[in-house]
Amino acid sequence: MTPVLCSTGALHSLFQFVIATTQEGATWPPHVGGVAPQLLFNAPGGFSLPGVRNGPSSSLASSTAWSQLMTAFREICDALGLRPGAESTWLSGLDPSVLTAAAVRRLVSAHRALVREADVIGGGDRFWASYPFSVVVVEGNQGAEFGQVQAVFLSPLHPVRLAWAFCVAALGRRNRIDDGS
Repeated sequence: MTPVLCSTGALHSLFQFVIATTQEGATWPPHVGGVAPQLLFNAPGGFSLPGVRNGPSSSLASSTAWSQLMTAFREICDALGLRPGAESTWLSGLDPSVLTAAAVRRLVSAHRALVREADVIGGGDRFWASYPFSVVVVEGNQGAEFGQVQAVFLSPLHPVRLAWAFCVAALGRRNRIDDGS
């Protein structure tokens, strides 16, 4: 896990990595917490991923929807205990049943609002807004297909995956979902 995610400050990142389909192994540095995804392959200077660019636009990153998503993610991270010193935590080992339904609902609603805002802005923003906390796999072999998106892996903190895990855990542990009302 990245120290930036476990910090106590405001978040300003979708925490995305882009890897390529090559025989070479990628070195996985901690995410720096910036707006742009971290490319973990050698791309030529001035290269842009076909159809999606190299990350969210400054218009999306400065939007109210972005700020709301960052606030919702901070609430989730705090509730899950992702604080300084928790950098060695495995995301797949987190217990989503400690979250409240209201917090998960705020996260999913904020994510939906960001995707809608990205639709208005256009360009590749919808792609990046759709996959926070994800690893994007692109074609790594030189040629006409170089950089084309091949797959997206959603981490346990992706809003849809987290909401699913929360429901499964809540039903399994409590046999009900406390909707906060």
